[in-house]
Amino acid sequence: MKRGEKECQKSPTAAIKVQHRKQDKSPQQTSQKGHGTSQLGRNRRGKPATKAEGHGTNQLGRNRRGKPATKAAGTRSPANLLGNRSKTTKTEEAFYKSRLSKIRVTSSETAWTDVLREVSIMKTLEHPNIINLIEVIDDPDSDRFFMVLEYVEGKCICDASGQCGGIGEEISRRRLRDIISGLSYLHAHGVVHGDIKPENLLVTKGGAVKIGDFSISHAFEDDNDLLWRSPGTPVFTAPECCIGLDYHGKTADVWAVGVTLYCMIFGYCPFIGESLQETYDKIVNSPLHISEDLDPELEELLRGLLCKDPTQRMTLESAARHPWLTKGTDPIPQPSGKCRCGSSLTNNEGSSEGSPR
Repeated sequence: MKRGEKECQKSPTAAIKVQHRKQDKSPQQTSQKGHGTSQLGRNRRGKPATKAEGHGTNQLGRNRRGKPATKAAGTRSPANLLGNRSKTTKTEEAFYKSRLSKIRVTSSETAWTDVLREVSIMKTLEHPNIINLIEVIDDPDSDRFFMVLEYVEGKCICDASGQCGGIGEEISRRRLRDIISGLSYLHAHGVVHGDIKPENLLVTKGGAVKIGDFSISHAFEDDNDLLWRSPGTPVFTAPECCIGLDYHGKTADVWAVGVTLYCMIFGYCPFIGESLQETYDKIVNSPLHISEDLDPELEELLRGLLCKDPTQRMTLESAARHPWLTKGTDPIPQPSGKCRCGSSLTNNEGSSEGSPR
């Protein structure tokens, strides 16, 4: 299969923009037959999945807080910038607390619960490949709640719609190194992202990748990353998550990294059907199709990350040392340093400017 070498041209995008969420008059709570949870197939903050052109369900997901997917999360506009527009380093996101409190994402949690969890997680994180939370503004006399985030003047890592082709192996290799570096840091500090996909991976002007959108992330202790709530975006969902059983969050994140790499190489997702149920069936049962002319080392990496058996799936540590990913450079250093909460890791090696490029 012929893969495009040029990236799809897009307008500059920010990490997050101000989003004034419109209130649904009657949020629906529907369930998918054959699955153990009503959250399968729902978009951001529990919104019902809507149809997308060419597919029965908008399986590529939505942007922040249920906004329809457009270019990338946070298109740049003067309204979403704080300070001098020519030297902007911050952007804000606004929420209405009363409205989010009425949107149920599980039987015991609301969209407002997700926001509070996101803030508590982001307050502990500090890494060059993760979007930084700068400030939280919560006026008890106001219904509005603000998150002030680091601004990324760039775009998402690739287009996964199938309309622009892949971005080439060299660019994909550099971007995957940053993704693994940031995600390894999260896992080492007890955080499962839960929604790794191109839309949530933004590229800075300098070419570094930053992971954003922690709206459905989870923190865990004692290496117990067992979860039951389905991850965020259907086509990036791991097979073990499609059958409604408990699953390990870190292993599911690895699958999403594999789907993201596949998107960077080929320009589309490996498993997608005409409906949500068909997509899940393909994720669980269909073989992985890879072009015969693909680099054998890259094929090995893809098959390792996209192994349907979670117990046999490649780990991030193994991926960081893989020959395709280290071609012409060193293995990605293991996570090091401290999170903002003060906990430290034993390995003091690593780069303060992101993974070696």
